[in-house]
Amino acid sequence: MRATQRGSLWGALPVALLAAVASLLAASHLAARGASPSSCGAQIDTRQIVRNVVPRDAIPALFRPKYMNVTEARFMRADDRLIAVDYGGEQLAYPTRILDHHEIVNDVASGRPLAITYCPLCGSAVAFFPVVGGRVFTFGVSGDLYNSNLLMYDRQTNSLWLQETGTAVEGPLMGSTLPVYPVAYDTWGNWSAHHPKGRVLSIHTPYEQRFSGYGQSPYAGYASTPELWFYVNRDDKRLPRKARVIGVGAGGAYKAYPEETVWNDGVLDDRIGGIDVVILADRATSRVGAFPRNGHEFSLRGGKVTDERGHRWSWAGDDLSDGAHGWQSYEVIPTFWFAWAAMHPNTGAYGNSAETSPKGSFLRHRAPIASDG
Repeated sequence: MRATQRGSLWGALPVALLAAVASLLAASHLAARGASPSSCGAQIDTRQIVRNVVPRDAIPALFRPKYMNVTEARFMRADDRLIAVDYGGEQLAYPTRILDHHEIVNDVASGRPLAITYCPLCGSAVAFFPVVGGRVFTFGVSGDLYNSNLLMYDRQTNSLWLQETGTAVEGPLMGSTLPVYPVAYDTWGNWSAHHPKGRVLSIHTPYEQRFSGYGQSPYAGYASTPELWFYVNRDDKRLPRKARVIGVGAGGAYKAYPEETVWNDGVLDDRIGGIDVVILADRATSRVGAFPRNGHEFSLRGGKVTDERGHRWSWAGDDLSDGAHGWQSYEVIPTFWFAWAAMHPNTGAYGNSAETSPKGSFLRHRAPIASDG
């Protein structure tokens, strides 16, 4: 999280200095205070929130932005990363080079509200259906962090929401949870080749000049090192900190899967808690979903899902259905390992000999972590 507003103190601070300031804030903020780990749906210890890393809205969320078609998006490079969303039949792409500077997009797609959120520090991409109790909410960047994760605030009640879980952790709506909609990371080269009629977030935002045409990322190099810039309350060593994983939550249990394993397998059968699940991943449609197996053996070829009887299933958005039966996807979150493990201390780790979190991995009163050493 780093604001780059010209003429502001925060825009002038180099990343290294900002991280050092945050380290001091975190260390003093947490001194002599107890800290307990959180899990999705549970309330966090708000004493662990690092406040005012940047001023509220210094990182400006986008509202009802413009889009381009694939042929118009000449600013995109083949290896540019993006968040791919299949929402209400629309194929949408949100380049991370733009979201590095905004983190939240408040939008409407196919006539339905949609919130796209991205935390560069945690590598987490989460889409929400931003409706609670029949009321539509819009979100901004609070400037606060918890376990290095973006804390959003809603503009209707000023409640604080944790991005990686979609749970309100402070304010009038505390305890409320936003429905999560599955998204996937992809590259522009792959996504544009398979979605010629898709739409991509336009580079022509009200902030285009302020952010120099989105040509540089304030997080350049961050994903390729183990260094963390901000406080995290635990350090799970089962995987490298910034290993890219797809976290799945089913029935109150959680498990992380290496991103490449999910994409390479296409169909991955596993058990999370007491639930047999199938994780489907299709590069051609840029989709990932996790569904109950209910005794079925699924296969995926050419984007088509069939079961052991040869019956065809329709996979659209977050739904898997054979016409008579249908299920919505479980929670699916692409993120860095350290962030998923910090939010879900009891998570499993697929393919790791220590499936559950090793005892004694909780870190208390710890300043931001510099390296794996």
